[in-house]
Amino acid sequence: MFDRILFPVDDSDGAAAVRDTIYTLAAAHNATLHVLNVADTAHDSVTRIG
Repeated sequence: MFDRILFPVDDSDGAAAVRDTIYTLAAAHNATLHVLNVADTAHDSVTRIG
């Protein structure tokens, strides 16, 4: 059913809550799992370079 699964993560509780489910789903379908780290750059702690 699935060949590839994209799992965007952002260090939130929601992403952590579904992590095991995503791993299980990928394994069950022998799918390639791509993990995309999403960073919130709107915080003041992030310095803009360029």
